Amino acid sequence: MRLEEAVNAYGRIDPVERISFIEPSGDGLEPLRAHLADVAKCRRFRSVDEAVTSGAEADFVLLLADRDPHKLRNEIAQLRDSPLLSSVPRIVFLPSGTTDFAAKSAGIDGEVVFTMPIDRTAVLSRLVTMQKRAHRRVFEILIGLQPEGSSARFFGKSLDFSQSGVAFECGEQFAEGQKMIVTFVNPATKKRFALDVEVVRKKLRTDGTESSYGARFSRLAEEDHRDLMDFIAGGK
Repeated sequence: MRLEEAVNAYGRIDPVERISFIEPSGDGLEPLRAHLADVAKCRRFRSVDEAVTSGAEADFVLLLADRDPHKLRNEIAQLRDSPLLSSVPRIVFLPSGTTDFAAKSAGIDGEVVFTMPIDRTAVLSRLVTMQKRAHRRVFEILIGLQPEGSSARFFGKSLDFSQSGVAFECGEQFAEGQKMIVTFVNPATKKRFALDVEVVRKKLRTDGTESSYGARFSRLAEEDHRDLMDFIAGGK
């Protein structure tokens, strides 16, 4: 069951999403967390550092921002640099009375932003929209891998695709932060993709033969984005 169905359903629903709430106290986002507790796996962290070092995976991150723009800027940077949370959709809640100028000076352009107090209906609606955009397609296909600045080309096997990136396996060893071009063909349309990515996650198999990677798309052109969404949806 999707989040959209779950938030409108009656009774207890099996958890369908993992949501990390980052807040120094339990007062600010507690009403929203309590409302979602029956339809999602909600975890609360007292700081961004605690969320990052916990190793907990999440489908969404909800951050109650500090009034200090410098601290907020550092927290956003820490989330963006986290291999585990860098591509996770985020919602930032600004303290009441925060001005647009203060938000922009904190360097949170591109984030989904709400101002306290919480408008629960608006937040739930945005979560549903974000979930649809984060749709993932499990799909195994041969992909080409060309590291940035190199003429060498390697091959791997995709595991899944999403709006934000691709997971794949490869016998070649790449470091986190490695930038490369991923190429593959949509079998349904014969459309050839050549997408810039950056490796944000790496896990070595126990036998040491292959590694699995998570790579985040960068500089995705509008046409590629549209065709990629069609591919992920399983359409043309």
